[in-house]
Amino acid sequence: PADARSAAPPGRGRLEVTYAGLSLLAPDRLAFRYRLSGFDPEWTEVGARREAFFTNVPPGRYVFEVSARTGNGAWSEPPAGVPLTLRARLWETPAFRAAALVSVVLGLVALFRWRTTSLRRRQAQLERVVEERTRSLRDANDRLGDLNAELERLSQVDALTGVANRRVFDARLEAEWRRAARSGESLSLGILDVAHVKA
Repeated sequence: PADARSAAPPGRGRLEVTYAGLSLLAPDRLAFRYRLSGFDPEWTEVGARREAFFTNVPPGRYVFEVSARTGNGAWSEPPAGVPLTLRARLWETPAFRAAALVSVVLGLVALFRWRTTSLRRRQAQLERVVEERTRSLRDANDRLGDLNAELERLSQVDALTGVANRRVFDARLEAEWRRAARSGESLSLGILDVAHVKA
C-alpha cells in the first residue's frame, strides 16, 4: 500500500522491490517506470517487468516511486510511492563514527601525553645521572687538586728536616739573579754548614 512504511535490516545495500499495476482495458499493454527517490536521479523505464533491483544503496531514507501507463499513453500522475528505510550497520551510523573519531582523538591525546611524560621522566633521569657524575668529577677534581698541592709541597720540602730543598733553592736563586740583573743591585749568597742535622 502507498501508505506503508518498510524498513530493511542492515545489509549490503541490495534492494529488491516487487510491484503491480491494474488495467481492466489492456493489462497486456501495461508498462512501468520507477525510481528510488534520494538514490536515482532519473526514472528507469522497464516495460512490463514488475521488479526493481538496486545495489550499493547506502543506509538512509528513500521513497520508491512507480508509475504506469497503457501503451503510449501518459504516465500515471502522481506516481505511487512507498517510503523505505535502509537501516545502517552499527559502524555506519553517525553516532558510531563520531564516537570512533572521538576515540581516535582521545587515543592520540593519550599517546601524546604518555610520550611527553616518558620523555620528561627520561630527561629527569638523565639530569640525575649528569648531576651525579658532575658531582663525582668535581670531588675527584678537588681530591686531585689537594694531591697536586701536597705533591707540590713535598717536592719543595726536605722530608727529614722540613726545610726547603735544592729545587726551591735553584728556583729562588734564578729569580733573585734576574731581579738583581734588572735592578743593577748586587747579589750575595750565604752558605751554612749545619752539623748534626739528623740529631
